[in-house]
This record gives sequence, structure tokens and C-alpha cells, in this order.
Amino acid sequence: MKKLILLLAATLLTTTTVIAEDFTIRDIRVEGMQRLEEGTVLTYLGINPGETVSRARMSRAIRALYRTELFDDIQFEREGDVLVVRIKERPVISSVDVEGNKAIKDEDIESSLVQSSISKGRPLKKNIVNEIESALKSGYYDQGKYSAEIEAKIKDLGNNTVDIDIEIKEGDYSKIKAINFTGNTVFSDEVLRDQMETKSTNLLSFIRSDDNFSKQTLNGDIETLRSFYLDNGYAEFAIENLQVTISPDKKSIFLTIDVFEGDLYNFGKASLINEGEILSSEGIQKLLDALEGEIFSFGKLEGISEYATTILGNMGYANAEAEPIPTLNKEAKIADFTMLIKPGKKVFVNTVVIEGLSGTYDEVLRRQLRFYEGGPLENVERTKFRLQRLPYVKSAEIDTVPVPGKADRVDVIVKIEPGQPGDFNLSAGYSDTSGLIFGGGFTNTNFFGTGNNVATNVSISDFRKGLSTSYTNPYYTDNGVSRSIGLSYFKSSAFTRSSSDIESENGQLSLIYGYPLSELSSFRFGGSYSVNRLLTSSQSSRQQLEFVTQNGDPFERNVSLFNPFTQSEINIPIFGTDYNNFQLSLGYNYNSLNNYLFATRGQQISANLSGSIPGSDVEFYSAAFQYLRYFPIGNSITLKYTGDFAFAEDYGDTTMLPPSNNLFSSNSVNVRGFRESYLGPRDTNGFPFGGNLRVINSLDLYLPVPEKVKGTMRYSIFADAGGVFYQGNSHLFPRQDVKFDIENFRASAGVSVEWLSPMGLIGLSYGYPLHDFVGDDVERLQFNISQGF
Repeated sequence: MKKLILLLAATLLTTTTVIAEDFTIRDIRVEGMQRLEEGTVLTYLGINPGETVSRARMSRAIRALYRTELFDDIQFEREGDVLVVRIKERPVISSVDVEGNKAIKDEDIESSLVQSSISKGRPLKKNIVNEIESALKSGYYDQGKYSAEIEAKIKDLGNNTVDIDIEIKEGDYSKIKAINFTGNTVFSDEVLRDQMETKSTNLLSFIRSDDNFSKQTLNGDIETLRSFYLDNGYAEFAIENLQVTISPDKKSIFLTIDVFEGDLYNFGKASLINEGEILSSEGIQKLLDALEGEIFSFGKLEGISEYATTILGNMGYANAEAEPIPTLNKEAKIADFTMLIKPGKKVFVNTVVIEGLSGTYDEVLRRQLRFYEGGPLENVERTKFRLQRLPYVKSAEIDTVPVPGKADRVDVIVKIEPGQPGDFNLSAGYSDTSGLIFGGGFTNTNFFGTGNNVATNVSISDFRKGLSTSYTNPYYTDNGVSRSIGLSYFKSSAFTRSSSDIESENGQLSLIYGYPLSELSSFRFGGSYSVNRLLTSSQSSRQQLEFVTQNGDPFERNVSLFNPFTQSEINIPIFGTDYNNFQLSLGYNYNSLNNYLFATRGQQISANLSGSIPGSDVEFYSAAFQYLRYFPIGNSITLKYTGDFAFAEDYGDTTMLPPSNNLFSSNSVNVRGFRESYLGPRDTNGFPFGGNLRVINSLDLYLPVPEKVKGTMRYSIFADAGGVFYQGNSHLFPRQDVKFDIENFRASAGVSVEWLSPMGLIGLSYGYPLHDFVGDDVERLQFNISQGF
């Protein structure tokens, strides 16, 4: 207001002292221009030659020029019948440089300044320093940095241009020292605080930083409190006052929230207004009628609304609305309500633009879409769900932009945040049992942007060499039939280390096809062919000797080895067997997980049956079933259950399973706290031999993580129970603790952390055995890198 009064005073002074009477303008001359064109000034002036102007008309014209904020000074003079406009242009901003900001990104600061018309090429405002400080301090106050200092300096560059240098001292976050409530009688302060993400200073605040004040977080908490009361029957609830008190040193904040709880309401009668009857009224009405008599919950009404709009959206009515309108009977404490469903017009897709995943063929992502150009906009959530399950997609958002002039058409923008498509790793080490160990692996789930999966692993040590590679095309055919080809070769030498009492050589080729049964399930079938050789010595375990002498094509030969102690050669009898094996496999997979690595809801079922065909050199079969499910608990806590059940058995003339096909625990299927592979039967030399039955159950309770690491890290409290067992001839494994029995289950509990690092998903766990047996290998701290279940 003060600025406007001064402007009017200056205007009146100029126009009254220089031009005192009306006159007809023959011509207009503008003087003092530096960057502006004369035509620009005349456009803002709004007066044309030939007009007769009064002093009032001159006042309006000069105010119009000042409102452009392009001029520091404006004067009107009359030279005969010529109007002379003398102007002084404001300096133009050449650049804006900002230093010292960390909490607020450069682009956010730039956006804030642009909103205040402070940017390169804009004229310099008179009170620009105050405006800069006001604009930026507001952003820092919203983030809880009340001690932030902003200093703006104007540097004259000559030629009527300036630079603006902004120095920011952000200071520390103001800490919330107390959160108090008034007006609440139904729920205690503690219960209400538990609903909020905002916390007062506590023992873990130095780790979680949950006591940092944030206006955005607090606003979200206010809505959370409102939803909490409305979902628990208090339909009249309101926040009557929110008081934020800041200490004089600006380091401490005290919150006081005044609430009105009101009375407890129950649901009353429900009515439905279903415009157009596009959606069946019968099903919706049943859902509404079922609420009568229950404690009022606005969340339940919103759930029915979301259900209705989702179905309509899948039918192409993308702008459908379903609004619950409660009517409160304050005397009876009953909430009658009406559900108003407006389907709107069917919306069609004009064009689809996919952004954010460069280097990937367009068709790789488009085949996940469940709408198409020219068709109705439907199944949007299903499309988003399919995209986010791709291992190389971290998140996906789908926006629509109306097409001008076409009310029923939209352009669809699919925004992809890239995930980590794979990893590359190298490793080296040494152990007493294997000597020098070198390894490497490469996995890419989006190979050269094709969406195909390539994986290769190599391991080399003094006594073992291995290579495996696989190639999977998830869209081998256009209708979604997948094909996987695998090739592997492993060779381990023996008789030179105390833990090596068997030598093996194996080569295998596999081919698997997958056929989609639905959006979430698929059937797979295929086969593999392997060539195998096993060698043992008289020092090998009884179980290994029994297999090689009674199965496949057994043979015996002598091997000469040099004895350094006697300086002579000695002959060692070697027992071996050769066998070729052709296996067929069938499988079923169901996957409704909402994310490839860090899911929070959904389930995954995997069942597989495989076996060698009758008449093979070695005859056996195996069955496996894996079940995983996430149970959301609130907004940030998730319970995960994982169950693994596997069984294998020989048949026909084969006397026992091949050692390489025995069942073992591994880093992904294990009772944490016990050494992997060592959970189960051991041979007569004391080394892991594996079993033919594996049962392992796991529970993980995933706890909230800071927002800045959400999507890349999670941690849990876990409990595991199970083991690897042998069901069969007791002469192979006489120990009773290898038989399947709940009393023989190993059990553990502990904590686990998973981190999506540049080299893959890293898992670290600490497990404390709760039930173990003498001789078990306990390994409390465990570390692994994996691709997940």
C-alpha cells in the first residue's frame, strides 16, 4: 500500500507540473531508451497520435508504465503538440549466482526466484534484496531451518546491467522438543503422537533425524490425525488450532495441537446415485448396505469409492468420480450417507509418450502397456504395476494431458525412473580348502535395451573351475512366450586337500519355455541334457563310494602320484562312474509383487517338478514349492513370510540321489545364523552331503526407513526355522537329527539389512541360534550379494 501511495504521488506530481491542460497529440517521442524498443514503450503507454488527452488520462498512462516495473523514472513533457516521454530503464539482471545451499536444490531455488520475477534478463526491482530474502527464507522455514541467513549483493556491471550474488548460510535444523495436544479425551497424547511421522527429540533422533521440523511433514501428519479420527467413528473431528512456538535462539520448536473430537458415530442407511448405470448398482449397493450399524469409518467409504472408480477406469472412464456424502444425525449419532457415482465420458488415448529410460527399445516398454493409441484409456494401474515389476524400472508414473479441442482425448505421458538393470562383480580370495579363488559375474536384465536377461558367472580356484551362462527372452513370441537357454560346465579336482574327497566333471545344456496363463501367472516347461563323471578314492566317504560303485557306468583304475616323503610314486585306486542324464521339467509361477526387489505387498508362488526320463543312466525326480507373501501393517511396516519346501528321490535301479542333486541350504534359502550348505546331513568324513528334503520358513518384519534411503535400503527383525533332512535308508545317515521332525528343526532370530548398491543387492544379517545341535556350524554374521527371490 505504501508503495502504491508513493507511486500515485510521483505520478500526480509529474503530470500536474509539466502538463497542465488538455491538448491534441500530433506525435509522440520517446527518449532515454537503452534496451527497450520504442514500440514496446508506446504499447504500454496506451496513447496514440491524434487523441486529445487530459491530465487524468496522462496519470493513467504513467501508472500503466510504472506497473510494468521496467522503469526507474518516467516524465511526460509537452513540446507544442508533441508528447515527449522521458524514461530511465531499470538495470537488467545479467546473472543470478547462489552459493551455500544444500538442503534446497539449485533448481528449486531458481524456481522460487523466477516466481518472484528474479531471473536472468529480468529488470532489477527496487526492493529486490528484501524479496530475495523473503522468497528463500520461506523455503528454508518450511524445511525447519529457522536460523537460515540469506544475503543478496547487487554488483553493477555497467551498461545498465547487474549481477546478483546470493550467499546462503543454512544453519541447523530446528528440533522439535515437545508435541502436546489439547481437547483430546478419547485418545491419549501418546496414541496421537504414534500416528505422526513428526517426532520430538528421542534417543534415536541422532540416527533417524525424526525430530527435524518440516512444514510439509507436519501438514501430512495433520491429515493423518484427521483420517485416524474419521476412521474410528469421530465424524465431527476437527483441528481447531495448530500453534508452532519457536525458541528465541531458533533451535527448538514446540507444537501444540488443539483438537475437537466430537461424538462417536455409527453408519446408518446408505443410498446410491449411479449416473448412467454403467457400473452395476447391485454390487456397490451390497457393499454399502453391509456397513449399516458398524462404527463410522470414512476410510471404508473411500475404499468403496476407489473400488468403483477403478472398475470404471478399467472400462475406459478415466475421469470417473465416486463421492461419499455423509449426513450426520447428531441426536441419534448416526451417519447416513449417499454414494454419488459419476462415470463422466469415456476417455480415449491420443498418443503415448514414454520418458526416462534411454537406451531401451520403445517396444520393450510398450508391450507392458494395457492401453493403446486410439483405444480407451483403461487399466492404468495395471500398466503401472507391470512396469514397476520390471527389474530395470525403479518406479513408474502415468500422467494424462488433455488434447486441445478434443474433450474425450488425452495424451498419456509414461515417466520411468530407471532401476539397476544388473551388476558386474569380481572377487578374489583364499581358503584352506580351495586355495586361491577367483570369480566374476555379469548380470543384465535389459541387455542392450532389449529387455532380455543375460547372466554369466565364472569361478576359478586351485581345485575348481566353473562357467555358467544363460540367456532369457521374456517375449520370444509376440504373445509373451519366453525362452531361456542355459549352458554350464564345472570341474573340481580332488585327493589333494583334506576336504576334497571326490572329483566331478559336469556339462549341461538346458532349454526352458514359459507360457503366460494370465497377467500374473505363467506355466513353464523344458528339459536339460547333462554329461557327468564322478571319481572317488578309498579315502572318500562311504556315501560317495556307494553312489559311484552302484550307479551309472562304474569303473575302477589306478592313478600314480608322487610321494615327496618317500621320493617315489604310489598307486591309488580310483572308483568312478559316468552317466548321461536327460531331464524334463514342469513349473508354475504366480507373481503379484508390486516391486522386483523391495516389494511391500503381493505374493509369489513357484512350483516345479522335474525328473530324469525312465531308462536314463541315473533315475531320480525332484519337486519344489516356494511361497512368499508381504502383509502391509500400516503405512511403513511390512511383514514377509517365506516358505521353501523341496523333495528329491531316486527311482528304478538307481540306489541313491547323485551327490550334485542333493538338497542344500544356500545364502537365499537358509536358517540365518547357521553356515550355508552345512545345514543337514554330513558324510562319514564330516563334510556336507546334502539331503532329500528341505523345509525352511522365515518371517521378516520390515521397519520404517528414512525417506532418503527408501527404495534402496530396508532392514528387518527376522525369525527362521527349518532344516535339510534325509528321508530314506537309515544306513546312509544313522544320526537321528537328520530325520524330518519338528524337534529337529534349527531355529534362529536376528536382524537383517538389505542395500541396493551399485554392485547388486547386498544382504547383511546377524542371526542368533535358538535351537541347534552339537556339531552344527554356527555363523552368526552373514553377508551375501544376490538378485532376490
